[in-house]
Amino acid sequence: MKRWLIPILLLLAPQAAAQAPASFDVAAALQNLRAGRDADALYWLDRARGERSLAGAARADALEWRAFLHARRGNLRAARADLDGAIAADTDNPLRHRARARLHLRTGDFRAALADLEPALARLGTDAETYADLCEAQLGLGRRTEAIGNCRRAIQINPEYARPRALLLRAGAR
Repeated sequence: MKRWLIPILLLLAPQAAAQAPASFDVAAALQNLRAGRDADALYWLDRARGERSLAGAARADALEWRAFLHARRGNLRAARADLDGAIAADTDNPLRHRARARLHLRTGDFRAALADLEPALARLGTDAETYADLCEAQLGLGRRTEAIGNCRRAIQINPEYARPRALLLRAGAR
């Protein structure tokens, strides 16, 4: 290598490092999550949340995975905050609304779940899981007739999906 090239490379190296910020490594977070290393996955997802270059759907994905970890650890307040942030970062994705609705179902807040399922159902009209979630929310609110109709609709869409059948039994219908 030419001797005159080394000082130029040394002078340009710090500038190149400053221009290319270290990006969030989704693969590292998901590998840790799959391996059951929740603390390590949470570290990577916390790092993603603080990253300024991460925006839109990528930021929403990181927040949604973080919410999943918080919910699994029993910290439902942090999970709710992360899901709110994910919806704010990516408002067009109905699956984020469904994820927050499922968190509400888990906590027993059926009105909030129903409010989140309506925009999800508007975009996911042929999704059996959304109809089953809607059925569960309506059962929680005492709307048995509507719940039975939505469970039957979920069964029509996907006859092999067992959850709506269990909800029908809970509602007292056959």
